[in-house]
Amino acid sequence: MAMMRHPLEDAEYRAHRTRKWVLGAAVAGAILVAGGGTYMYVHNHSANALTRKGTVALNQHDTRHAIDYFTQAIRKNPGGELGTNVHNLLAQALIEDGREEDARPYAQEVLAADPHNTEALDNLAESYIHPALRRYRTAIRPLTLPATLELLGIIDANIASLQQLPKSARNLTAEAELDHLYSVIDDEGRRSIKNNLDMATAASDQTTIAQSQQDLAKLTQDPAAREALALARLDEAAQLDPKDPQPPKL
Repeated sequence: MAMMRHPLEDAEYRAHRTRKWVLGAAVAGAILVAGGGTYMYVHNHSANALTRKGTVALNQHDTRHAIDYFTQAIRKNPGGELGTNVHNLLAQALIEDGREEDARPYAQEVLAADPHNTEALDNLAESYIHPALRRYRTAIRPLTLPATLELLGIIDANIASLQQLPKSARNLTAEAELDHLYSVIDDEGRRSIKNNLDMATAASDQTTIAQSQQDLAKLTQDPAAREALALARLDEAAQLDPKDPQPPKL
């Protein structure tokens, strides 16, 4: 005959089983949460996720965070289309951040694998246009002669660099944009000096008159001639690629 368990013993037994079940469930839950956390971490730090975050930052002109996200994505060595895209996006972000020279290796890396990649070609050309354009936009007005000469020097140096690259419609268009910018800056610099000359003449300030005339003489190129050169480069670009003529941006 089986022995009957005391009601108190049954209660203790049930409590013991309940404690074991609760403990087991807690351990299982902790493992599940930890596993889920690992998945979320990996997912949120994948090259694809980092590229998406960088794109959002770039669209908001937050270049510092965009560069950080794209750099992290590249460190994960993504291949294929994603790898190409993140290289192009990082180059674009660096250009917008004023780090044009840092942007060029990323564009060149894409072009080494795909010489006809449109975005990389555009980024490489833009990296030579942007330095002078960025400085011109932020220059103190009215333009002084030293500031004008510095800007014109940057333009000529970057045109020379573009001419070291393979001749293409995009590169010729970039040269045309720089020639156009040259004429704009040269003209603005001349007008600033002429204003000083006019005021000095009205005040019979012989010292300033002489200095203004010397300053004008230092601007040796005709702005109209540079504008004509820009149009000639555009014509040549159109002949190289009749389907994709691009007018100057300024």
